[in-house]
Amino acid sequence: MKAFITRSTLPRIAMALVFLATAAVPSGRSQTPTSKQGSKGTKQVIANPLNDLLEEARKDIDQQKYPEAVAALQKFVAEKDDFAYAHFQLGYAYTAMEKSTEARGI
Repeated sequence: MKAFITRSTLPRIAMALVFLATAAVPSGRSQTPTSKQGSKGTKQVIANPLNDLLEEARKDIDQQKYPEAVAALQKFVAEKDDFAYAHFQLGYAYTAMEKSTEARGI
């Protein structure tokens, strides 16, 4: 019988778990509401400062501005500690800055 979890499948399983953790919606409510239907069927963007922080951090990481991303993600996590994706991104930014001690503390 062949083992299901091997060294080659582990990264894919880890990413799937991160995806599932961020996609999970507790108590039937959305973690990050972003839009709703307008009166004529058009989508309207709902202002949410937490979404703005997460988007800012994502852009900073894409541009390799890791200290700025860390600052935005720390603010996000202070407000919403149960959002796994923010913790993952914070750990990623710390690792990119070669701060493994901080990355392990996430």
